[in-house]
Parts: sequence; C-alpha cells; structure tokens
Amino acid sequence: MAKANQVKKTGAVDIDKGSEFLKPIINEKSILLAKDGIYSFVVTKKESSKSRSNKIIVGKEIANLYKVKVVDIRSVSIRGKKKRIGNTRNFRITDSKKRYLVKLAKGDSIEGFAI
Repeated sequence: MAKANQVKKTGAVDIDKGSEFLKPIINEKSILLAKDGIYSFVVTKKESSKSRSNKIIVGKEIANLYKVKVVDIRSVSIRGKKKRIGNTRNFRITDSKKRYLVKLAKGDSIEGFAI
C-alpha cells in the first residue's frame, strides 16, 4: 500500500484521512482543473458496489474528509481494459472504475492537488 502523496502507476494517490474507497487522481489534467475548483476522484466498481457509492455519498464523504462545501458532482464510468499476461495469449480484464469530478464552493480548496 502506497503512503500518502506517493503517486502510483495508475495516477491515483491513497488518502491518509481514512476513506476506504475514494482516491484522488493526481495528474497534469487534474491539477489544471483544480485551479478552477474542480477536483478528480476515482472509485473502482468493485468497491463502489460494496459501499453503494453514488454522487450523494461521494459528496458527503469529500465534505467530511476535507471540510469543504461541495457545489456540483459529475461522474464518468470507465470500462475495464483487456491486458495481456506475459507472452501467452491469455488476457485479464482490469477493474472498471468510476471517476467523480467534484466542484467546490469559491474559496475552498484541497491541499493535495496544489503543486
């Protein structure tokens, strides 16, 4: 398990504040969006089905973790991709994910996205 503020290969960072299923996305595009007050988070579909996450639950989770006011939430479903395993013709399918773009009230910000 990666420590806080340590980027994984997927571009996601673990939250050290205690969220089990919500991970921020830290990449060039998300940092540019963060300047406009829009922050990106990802939830895998497996974890999403266990926790029954939706826009309302994600909004409340972010508001509680970061002590900010959430104004708007948009969600994007990302289908799992086929990945080859070694030199064989076997494939595995990566987990499907759901990306949430969260807009905060003016004046609110999340520290992890500022670089």
